Order: sequence, then structure tokens, then C-alpha cells
Amino acid sequence: MNNSYRKQSEKGKKLTVKWIPKSESTCTVFLWQKNKGGFMNRKLLFAGLAALILILIWGCEKSPTGTTFDTDEEAITQMMLDNPEGFFSYEDHYGADDTTTVKDGKAERYTAWWRQILDGGRDITIHIEGDSAYVTFSAWVTGTFHLFVFDTIPPDTIIHYPKNLGDNFLRYAIFRRGTDLTEYRGWRLEMITGVEVTSDSNTVDIDSVRIECVSYPDTVITDPFVFVDRDNILTFTPGEQVQLTIYVDDSVYAFLHARGRCLGHCHWWRWRFNNVGVGIWTGTWTTPLIPSVRMAAFDILHQNTLDDNQYPYNSNAWIFPYRVQ
Repeated sequence: MNNSYRKQSEKGKKLTVKWIPKSESTCTVFLWQKNKGGFMNRKLLFAGLAALILILIWGCEKSPTGTTFDTDEEAITQMMLDNPEGFFSYEDHYGADDTTTVKDGKAERYTAWWRQILDGGRDITIHIEGDSAYVTFSAWVTGTFHLFVFDTIPPDTIIHYPKNLGDNFLRYAIFRRGTDLTEYRGWRLEMITGVEVTSDSNTVDIDSVRIECVSYPDTVITDPFVFVDRDNILTFTPGEQVQLTIYVDDSVYAFLHARGRCLGHCHWWRWRFNNVGVGIWTGTWTTPLIPSVRMAAFDILHQNTLDDNQYPYNSNAWIFPYRVQ
């Protein structure tokens, strides 16, 4: 990221958007009828349904992907929130769906953990010059880091140690306006960076990530904020075996959050890397079989986040879009 781009972004227009947890709906319609009143109530019910259909049809004509936005900034912001192609996911590594149990650095101590988001928000700053739009995307979330500790497998007793969680996100993107104005006033993603996530209490950092596979014999990423053309993001073949190495500070645990195959099933998983030297963690990932754009998160935790029940949540993550085709 060069300094001129940063200065341009700071001059742009900022739109603040309230974060909505994935489990919440953006719109809910309730239709209720008490079972009395006979034919007249049924007529009223049908009339209400007809009105509802008219409202829904009118709403479709005002589709957010059309040309009804008042400003270019609104169109670009809505595209990022709609995320039609998958480039702007960034919170997939939160949740209990990838909870695993491991034996950690202390003898006869087993842990399981997961992150839960309770609140958050986004700030999107957009600076437009001609047919180019320079975007700075930042976000914050708060919630709970759930740590479960037990000393036997299967466990006799499980002790829950919730810790306060606060994470901050940053990424950049460049959009270009095309000639087809039917969607988002013609704006289209052109270049994008990865995402860096830093906890409120942070003393650990990722240094670099190495990727080794048929598609990338030896590629090292040292900066999550390097711009990449949308058509040139990391691209793998279905079911490709990828050897990953993450270079980090000492005294951390390293993980990969991604979709892939494990135990014969393909969904969102969390893999723990193997420690092979001071600050060096390795692992093998098998890419999904279905072509799509998805996100992969390289995630580190200070060892005491898991080994010490009272130590605060302390994390750093790099998240990158990738394509399977």
C-alpha cells in the first residue's frame, strides 16, 4: 500500500454500517389469523395477501443491484455488503462449527474453544476519482472467546472459561466503473487485498505464509495488504493438496480456518498446524471440490490464551480470498 493511496482514502466519504450477526434476519414478515370470523375474515386475509404481493413486487423493482442508488458510494457499499461473488467475507472463522479438541502445552490438559460475536460495526471509506473508487474497509467485533478445559478423554468434568473478545479488521479494494449500469451503477471490483485481524490486546504477529502445491510450487506472502487483481487471486484445482507453512512469533499456536475435506466430509474446518521449529508451523490442506470464491484464515493465538485460564484473548489473523476452478 503506497502512501498516496492512503492519503486519498483518508479524504474519501465514510459510510458507517451497523454489523448484523449471521444468525439474524434482515427482514421478517409475520402473517397471523385468528380462526373465527368466517368468510369475511378470509376475504380480508386474501386482500392482505394481495397487498403484500404488490409490496414485494414493488420492492423487487427497487432491487439494490439496480440503478436506484442515490450515490456511487451507496452502490459500492451495498455491493460489498451483498458480497455477490464471495470476495468480502471476513468473519467465517467465528463460530462453533469448527470446534476441535487438542492436548495443549500443559500435561494432562485438553482444551476446546470457539469465538462468539455479540456486537460489531463497519466503516467503509470511499474516494472516487473519475471511473476509479479507492476503498478502505475497517470493522470491529466484540464477543466471547469460549475456552473449555478438561483433563481426560472422554472428559469427566468440563470447565468453561469465557474471555472477552475484541477484534479489529482492515482491508483495501479498488473498484472500476464499467459501461453496464444495470447493477450497482456499473461499479465492479478490480483489485483487492487480504484482511488483517488484530485483537484489542495484541502481542503476537504473523511474519509470513508459504504455499507449496502444484499450482504454486513455492509462493511466500509477507504482506496481507498487497493488491491483487480480482482475476489473479490464489487459484487452486478442486481437491488439490496444499502444503502450508506459517512463520510466526514464538509462544503461539497456529491454525487454518477454511473449507476443505476432513474425515471424508467437506465443510468449514479448523486445522491446527504442527510445530516443527521455533516459530515455524506446517500443515496440509485439501481444497474443496466445488468451484467457487472462498476465504481462508491463517490464525494465531498466544499460547497462554489456551494454556492460562486467566490470560486475555490475544490473536492475529491474515485472511485471503481464493478461487477453486
